[in-house]
Amino acid sequence: MTAGSPSRRRLLPPLWRAAPRRLLREPLGLVLMTAVLALVAASAAAGPLYAESVADASLHRVLDAVPAGTPARDAALVRVNGGVEPARAQEAFLTGALDDVPGLGPTRVTLQSVSTELHPRIYFDPVGPVLTRGSARAPVRLFGVDDPAARLVVVASAPDVTGGIWVPEPVARSTGVGPGDDLVASLSGMPEPADATVRIAGVYAVEADGRTPVTPAGQRLWRDLEAEGYPTDPITRTLRAHLAVADLATTAELADDIDDEVLWSALAPLDSRRPRLADLDRTAEAVADLRLALVGGVGPGATPPALRPGVASGIVDLTGRAHQLADAARRGTAVTTGAGIALALALVVAAAGWSSGRRRHEVRLLAGTGRRPASAGLLHAVEVLPAALVGGVAGWLVARLLVDTAVGAATPSRSTLVASVVWCALAVLAAVALTAAVAAAATRGEARRLRGREERSVPWVLVLVVVAVAATVGLLTRPEESGTALGPLDVLVPPVVVAAVAAVGSRTFFALLRRRRGAARPPTRRTIAGWLAGRRLRAGDPTREVAVTIAATGVAMLVFSLAGLTSTERLVEDRAAVRAGAVVVHNVTTSWRLDPDVPRQVPEPEDGQQIPTEDLPVARNPVLPPGQSVTWRARTTIATTGESVELLLVDPSTFAAAAAWGSEGGPLARARSLLPELARLDAESAAATRRNGVGAEVPAMLVGSVGDLGLEVGSTLAVDTLHLTVRLAVRQSAAAFPSVRTGTLVVPADAFFATQLNEDPRLRPGVRTPRNRPVEFQSDLWSSSVDAAAATLTARGLSANVIASVAEARSSPEYVAAEQARRYQVALGAVFAALGAAAVALGAVRLARRAPAADRMLAWAGAGRRATARARALETAVVLVLSTALGALALALVRPAGGVLIDPGDGFGPPAVLVLPTAALLVGIAWLVATGVAAALAMRLAASSRSAVEVLRGED
Repeated sequence: MTAGSPSRRRLLPPLWRAAPRRLLREPLGLVLMTAVLALVAASAAAGPLYAESVADASLHRVLDAVPAGTPARDAALVRVNGGVEPARAQEAFLTGALDDVPGLGPTRVTLQSVSTELHPRIYFDPVGPVLTRGSARAPVRLFGVDDPAARLVVVASAPDVTGGIWVPEPVARSTGVGPGDDLVASLSGMPEPADATVRIAGVYAVEADGRTPVTPAGQRLWRDLEAEGYPTDPITRTLRAHLAVADLATTAELADDIDDEVLWSALAPLDSRRPRLADLDRTAEAVADLRLALVGGVGPGATPPALRPGVASGIVDLTGRAHQLADAARRGTAVTTGAGIALALALVVAAAGWSSGRRRHEVRLLAGTGRRPASAGLLHAVEVLPAALVGGVAGWLVARLLVDTAVGAATPSRSTLVASVVWCALAVLAAVALTAAVAAAATRGEARRLRGREERSVPWVLVLVVVAVAATVGLLTRPEESGTALGPLDVLVPPVVVAAVAAVGSRTFFALLRRRRGAARPPTRRTIAGWLAGRRLRAGDPTREVAVTIAATGVAMLVFSLAGLTSTERLVEDRAAVRAGAVVVHNVTTSWRLDPDVPRQVPEPEDGQQIPTEDLPVARNPVLPPGQSVTWRARTTIATTGESVELLLVDPSTFAAAAAWGSEGGPLARARSLLPELARLDAESAAATRRNGVGAEVPAMLVGSVGDLGLEVGSTLAVDTLHLTVRLAVRQSAAAFPSVRTGTLVVPADAFFATQLNEDPRLRPGVRTPRNRPVEFQSDLWSSSVDAAAATLTARGLSANVIASVAEARSSPEYVAAEQARRYQVALGAVFAALGAAAVALGAVRLARRAPAADRMLAWAGAGRRATARARALETAVVLVLSTALGALALALVRPAGGVLIDPGDGFGPPAVLVLPTAALLVGIAWLVATGVAAALAMRLAASSRSAVEVLRGED
C-alpha cells in the first residue's frame, strides 16, 4: 500500500491533518502563542544558564577585589616554600606536585638566602653573605632565578662566563669589579666562615632606591617579590638588600660552599585570568590535598623545622567566598525566577483562553457535535505544536541573551547547555499541555451551556484585593529575625498591590461612568465620535476592566523594577562607603611611620616639672599625596559617666578627597559639606591650645546617636585618654559618615592631639620612650586609589595591610544577591510591560472587530468613516490614560514599602529608600507612546482587513 493511498489518508481525519496549519491562517494568534511559549522557554532555560554564569561572575568579582600586592596566602596563586638540600630532592618533588595541580600556569622557582633571619647575631656582624675584593666588602643576599639575563636589565655582561653571579651597579662600583672579575663570597658573623671564589657574569640596573632591580618589560618578578617579602639588608634591616643574582644551580652550589641557608620558592599563578568556578574548585581541591600532604610529612627528604616546606595560597578561601556570593545571588533570584516561570505559564493560560474566546463559534460547534473535552484539548495541542517549536528555540536564545546581559557574556559548558535545553523542552511541553487543558475546559463549558447550565464567575477583583492586603500586611509585619531573604509572598507585593489598585480603580471608574447619563440632544456630525465612544464606554464590558488592570500593572511594574534597580545600586554604593570608608584602607599601626620629618618627643624634665610651652614639639598630620589621608580611631570613656564612646579623628582638609562618599547627592553628602567648617574650627582650636599651653575645647561632629546620652548640637562632654582629659563640643551632626556604623564622634585630629602636648601620638617616640608603649589610637591610611596607596607605603618602607576596601564591601553576599534580584525583576517588569501593551493592543483590535456592521451603517448614514474610527481611538485613549493614571496611583501607594523590598538586610545604614529616577519615568512615558502607536496600528489593520460586503454578510 503506497503512502498516498486513500486507506492511509483515512487513518487521520481531515480536521487532525489540518490542525498543525491552523494557526498559520491566524497571524495574530500565531504571533501571540509563539511569544508566550517563547517566554515560557526563556524562563525555564535561564535557570541552568544563570546558575553557571552567576557562579563564574561571582568568582571574577572575588578575584577582582584582590588588590595588587596581596600576599600569596590571600592571592589567587600557589606558592610552595622549603629549604634547599644538597640533592634538592624535596624541591624537585614538590615543584612536580605543583605542576600537576590543574588550573595553574607555569611554575616560577626562585632561591634566596635566609641565614640572616634564621641565625641571631653571633659575634659583631649580622649573619649574611658578603662579597669581598681586597678591603672592599658588600653585604648581599643570594638570589636564584631561572634565567638571570632575562629577569634583569643588563648594564654589562661577560658572555663567555657561565655559572657566575650578577651584581647591582652600586655593588660593582663599591667593590670595583666588572664582568669577568672574581670576588670572594663568604658568610659573615660565623666563627669559622667558609669562603668561595665566584666570577661576575654581569652587572644589572637598579631602581632609584639603589637596590631593587629594574623590571624588564613584560616581567613581574621583582614587583611580585615586594608582595612576597623583599629580602632585607643583613646590616640595616630597614633597607632592601643588594641581590647577588645567579641561576638556580649556581645559587644552590654557592650557598652550599659558604654554608648559607637558602629557601626555595615555587610560585604558580592561575592559567586563566577569567577561570570558571567549576574549574577552580578542582584547583582548590588539589591545593588542599597538597597542603594536607605536607602537614602529614609526605615527600622525600628531611629539612630543619625552620625550613620545613609549606604552601601559601588564597585559592581555597577565594573559591569558598565565590561560592558564598553565587549561593547568595541564586537565593536572591530564586523567588523571582519562580515568579517569572509562574507568570509565563499564566500568560500561556491567558493566551489560550483568549484564543478560545475568539474561536467561540468553533468551540461551540465542537461541543455541539459531541466532541469530548479531552479530544478537543488534544486537537488544540496539535495546532499549537508549530508555535511551540519556534517559541522554544526563540526562548532559549532569549534566555542566553538575558543571562549575558544581566550577569556577563560567557560560553556555557556542555553540561549546562544540555540542562538548559532539557528544561526548555520540558517547560514548552508543559505549556502545550496547559493550552490543551484550557481548550478542554472551554469545550466543557460550552457543553454545559448547551445543556442549559449557568456559567460560574470568579470574583477576581475581590481575590486580588484580599491577596494584596495579606501580602502587604505580611511584608510590613515581618519580624527582624526572619532573615534577609524575602519570601514568595513578599516579592509578589508590588505586582499584586498594583493589580488590586488598578482593578478596583477601573471598576469604580466605569461604574461612575455608567451612572452618568449621556447628552439628551442627538449628536451632531462634530460630536458623534465622542457620543459614540461615551456610549460604548458606559456599556458593561468586563474585558475592558481586565485590559486596564493588566496595562496599569505592566507600566507600574516596569517603572518600579527600574526604580528598584537604580535605588539598589545607589544603596549598595552608599553602604559600601559606610562599611569601608575609602577605596582602600591600610592599617599603619602608628601615623609617624608615614611622616619621616615629624619631630620627636622631647625628654621629660628629671625634676618632674611640666615642659615649657615654648619647648613642646609641634606635631602635624602626615603630609601625603592628593587623595590620601590618615585617620585615627579609638574607643574611650566619658570622664563624668564612664560610658564608652567611639572616636574617629580625621584631617578635615584632606579627608574629603580620600574618603568614599557613595552615590552623588546621597545620604553622605551632608557630612561631606560639613568638613570645610570643621577644618576652620580645627585650626582655631589647635591654635588656641598651642598659644595658651592648655587644651582648648575641641569641636566634634555627631554621627548617629551615642548610647543613651542624648547628645545633640551644642552638647559638651569630656573624654579620657591615657594621659589627659579632652573637652569636646558637638558643633555639627550628620546621619551617616564613611566607616561609621554606630554612634560616633568625628573629631578633627590636629585640635584633639594638640591637647596631648608631648604625648601627641603623631610625634616620633623619644629616645627614652619604652618600646612597649601602648598604641591608643589605631592609625589607618585612607586612599582613593589602590595603586597610590601601595606607592605611598612602598616609599615609606611599609608593608600593605588592607583592612577594608569599597570593592570588598560591594562584594558582600547580601549586596550581590540584591543587585542580581533587581536585575531579574527588571526582566519581569519588561514582561509585565509587554503584557500590558499587548492587552491594550488586543483591546483595540477587539474594538475594531466588535461592531463592524454598525460602524459601516453609521458611516453610510452620514456620520462618516472617520467618526467611527475616532470613536474607537477615543475609547483606546481612555483605556490607555486610565491605565497610566491607575498605575501611577498604585506606584505611589507601593513606594513607601519599597525600602523594605530593596533592603539587602545587612544591618548597615543608611536606610533603604525607593527612588524614582527620571530615567524610569521617561521609560514609562515611552511605554505610553509606544503602546498608543501599537494600538492605533492594530486597529487600522483590523478595520481594513475585510471588505464592507464581508462585514454586512456577517463574515465575522
